[in-house]
Amino acid sequence: MNKLSRKLTIYVVTVVCVVMLLSLFVTTFLVPQYVLYEQERELETITEELREMSVQEIIEQIPQIEEKYNVTIVYEDSDMDLDTLNDHLRRALAKKRITLNKFWLTEQKLEQVERDGVESELYDQGKLKSNFLVTFMKKDDTLFVFGKSIAHVTDTIRTVNKLNIYIALGGFVLAIFLSAIFSKRIVSPIGELRNVAKDISELKFSKVSIQTKDEIEELAASINEMSEKLQKAHQELEQRNANLRRFLADISHELKTPLALVKAYIAGIHDGLDDGTYLRIIQKQTDDMALLVEELLQFSKLQTEKHEMKKCNIDTLLRQVIKKYDIAVEKQQLVVHTERKPDNGNYDVIGDPHRLMTVLDNLVSNAVKYSTNNYINVTLEDRVDACFFSITNGVSWTDGVDIDRIWEPFYVLETSRNKEMSGTGLGLSIVAEILKKHGASYGHRMHEGELELYFILPRK
Repeated sequence: MNKLSRKLTIYVVTVVCVVMLLSLFVTTFLVPQYVLYEQERELETITEELREMSVQEIIEQIPQIEEKYNVTIVYEDSDMDLDTLNDHLRRALAKKRITLNKFWLTEQKLEQVERDGVESELYDQGKLKSNFLVTFMKKDDTLFVFGKSIAHVTDTIRTVNKLNIYIALGGFVLAIFLSAIFSKRIVSPIGELRNVAKDISELKFSKVSIQTKDEIEELAASINEMSEKLQKAHQELEQRNANLRRFLADISHELKTPLALVKAYIAGIHDGLDDGTYLRIIQKQTDDMALLVEELLQFSKLQTEKHEMKKCNIDTLLRQVIKKYDIAVEKQQLVVHTERKPDNGNYDVIGDPHRLMTVLDNLVSNAVKYSTNNYINVTLEDRVDACFFSITNGVSWTDGVDIDRIWEPFYVLETSRNKEMSGTGLGLSIVAEILKKHGASYGHRMHEGELELYFILPRK
């Protein structure tokens, strides 16, 4: 028996014992007092009723009153001496088959009756094993005696208590038996929950199947739900840790190469090997590192800074971005076609204009940098509750590129990692973070040698 079962058994047995002890106490001490109290109340009721009646009316109503209340009523003239009065009362009671061993109206009691009008007395009849409860009432010169025999309940109580003891022993055994059954039904599911909780603490996200139709089943459902959420959170945390490790490795790689080059060319300058290009190369490498650090800072800020959401127009922001790249587009002889569906559509959204400008800038810059067919198609579509944007350009790379990783930090589309072509690899990661903050969905598609990047930005 485990600890919980033992406790439950002890509690149930204790409750049974306490109930039985209270039953014995009530039967032994309170029941006799209660019986006497009820009889006294009944005699008081009779007294109150007879006080409103005359002596003659009482005498005439004695048979009906005796039958109604199951009492014995006798009366005598109160002017006779005390001994004679007692003798007459005893004889009157005897005529009504009330034989008493002990019954005597004392002078002091008689004085109390004459003073108060009513007085009660309980006479113990000894070997007759009964009590005779009497109420004396004086009305005019007549003394009325209302009496009621009360059997001793000692023997009855002793028998009842003996029976209660047997019942208590049976209840004790039954309590242990039922406790074993109930504890098994209650403790077993709790034991399963304990094992599941232990597994969860050891990162084993198991579940439990409990059907008890009570709070334990609800607790099991909550633990199962908690296990699912913790498992998902754990997997996400592991993925974040893996991304962080890869992120740090990529940062180290991105900084290590230009630093090594800068160090080498500085050494060449010290050795007098500079052919006039060393400073320009050092400048280029430091500019690349500065750009990388700037984008790293921007990427880091996106994790913590709140966006300043307000009403803005995607079409207006897009026009500004495309105009920014007019010179680059003309230099590379690119054709940028912008299609709006419809032309006069509603492209207003609630967002951070500065951040959304960054998104559009990175996507357009990416298309201009990688386009291989000299054609960039931009689509802006007004939907019921969202604004759809996509940008498509031709690409030449196929082998060695995992297209599904293009949104990850430092993943570059140009596998040679030529900075003129690949950049820092943070652009699309920044785009993804900003879109997540705006509750937007985003993605990519490949079709017929063209890459399409898109996002769907909700209006609210």
